[in-house]
Amino acid sequence: SECSSARERLKEMQDVLSSHRQRAIDARAALSTAENKSNVLTALSKLQKSGRIHGFHGRLGDLGVIDEKYDIAISTACGRLEDIVVDSVDCGQQCIEYLRKNNLGYARFILLDKLRNFNTNPIHTPENVSRLFDLVQPRADKFIPAFYSVLRDTLVSSELSQANRVAYGKKRFRVVTLDGKLIDLSGTISGGGNHVARGLMKLKQTQTEYSEIYTPEEVAELEKAVAERENNFKVASDTLHEMEQELKSLQA
Repeated sequence: SECSSARERLKEMQDVLSSHRQRAIDARAALSTAENKSNVLTALSKLQKSGRIHGFHGRLGDLGVIDEKYDIAISTACGRLEDIVVDSVDCGQQCIEYLRKNNLGYARFILLDKLRNFNTNPIHTPENVSRLFDLVQPRADKFIPAFYSVLRDTLVSSELSQANRVAYGKKRFRVVTLDGKLIDLSGTISGGGNHVARGLMKLKQTQTEYSEIYTPEEVAELEKAVAERENNFKVASDTLHEMEQELKSLQA
């Protein structure tokens, strides 16, 4: 009876440990990304304010908003929301040179004056599913071509069975589901795992860049808590092993 109860408690401990371990990994990754992005954006914003560059607008994902419902979908389908938007080639080159010279990190730029004239009018979609581009509300009209250049006609569906239907009709579409499964034009499908992309674009309700923003101290605390749980789990696992050996001896 004690062994049976201990096994159940150990299973619960393992589930909690796995959850906390994944959270710590995600927090460390989010912090690393945020720090690099923050360094780049802060440096270039200061450069703009000092008057040394003109036409710097910031991250594409910060230049529009989307409903929270579509956070995972747009973050999965469009990693290029991290790109930095500038008016011209000259501004982009100045930014790159400044980042390189000061060893501030890497950034990719969208040049507004080099984007072609896209037809961004609404399109007919299978089963009238939404196009991600139509769900974005740009901060200004001049950013519309930038959003279309990275989103194109990617559709968003509620679940995978619908995504399969609309992706492979008379016309092929790139489709992403609300929970982050992506069917590409080539026919490949991606998804799964414990980690889902989120927070690459501003949301109407939260207006934050990340659903969870961690400080270095918070990440360290999470990792410390995981280490303590791993130690407790090892002690409990060893204790259960001893109990099972004793049980076998008693049964014999």
